[in-house]
Amino acid sequence: MIKKFQLKYYVFLILLIFCFKIFFISQLLAAERKQEHLLVKTNLSVKKTAKEFKFPIKVSNNNILFGEKLYQDEVKPIACSKCHGKNGNGFGIMAWALNPLPRNFTQKKYMKKISNLQMFDAIKNGSGGTACLPNKGLKPREIWQIIMYIRTLGAK
Repeated sequence: MIKKFQLKYYVFLILLIFCFKIFFISQLLAAERKQEHLLVKTNLSVKKTAKEFKFPIKVSNNNILFGEKLYQDEVKPIACSKCHGKNGNGFGIMAWALNPLPRNFTQKKYMKKISNLQMFDAIKNGSGGTACLPNKGLKPREIWQIIMYIRTLGAK
C-alpha cells in the first residue's frame, strides 16, 4: 500500500514539475515575442549608441555585425544568446534554469553603469556567482566586437 502511494506521489510530482517548466518556458517565449514586437517599432541608430562608449578598436557596422554573429551563434561552449536571449533581454532558452537569471542587456540605464572593461572581464573570465562561463578561446578583438553589439541592444 505504501509503495503504491509513493509511486502516485512521485508521478504527481514529476507531472507538476513538467507543467511548471512548460508554463515558465511559455512565459519566457511570450516576453521575447513582446520584446521583438517593440524592437520592430523603434528606429534608432545603434551605431551611434555604441560610439557613446570607448573601445580600443574602431566602432563600425562591420564590427557590430561580427559581434552579433558571435553573440548569437559562434561563442563556444555556449552562445551568449542561449542565456541572455536573442534580443539581450535575459530570456534565453536556458534562462529558466539559471540562478541568478542572466543579465538583461536592454536596460539602458543599468547598462550605462557597467564599463566596457567590466564586460570584457566577464566575457573573458566568466562572471563569479553566475552561470556565465569563461571564454578563453575568444580573441580580444572578438570580445570587443561582442561588447559593441551588446551596447546596441539597449538602443533598439
